[in-house]
Amino acid sequence: MSEVWAFVASPWGLLAYAAFWAFKLTLGMWALRRATALLPVRVRSRLAERPLMRRRRLP
Repeated sequence: MSEVWAFVASPWGLLAYAAFWAFKLTLGMWALRRATALLPVRVRSRLAERPLMRRRRLP
């Protein structure tokens, strides 16, 4: 098991870890883009005009 941690802590291990997360985030963005393309046009237009992080006021 110490060989695994030695690889993870090495420069190649850190590079592999960063590449994994870059691939995972890219694949997630691609999947969300494909999923929104399958939505009806009316729903897509509402998503496009709505800000991503809009603050909502509590009543």
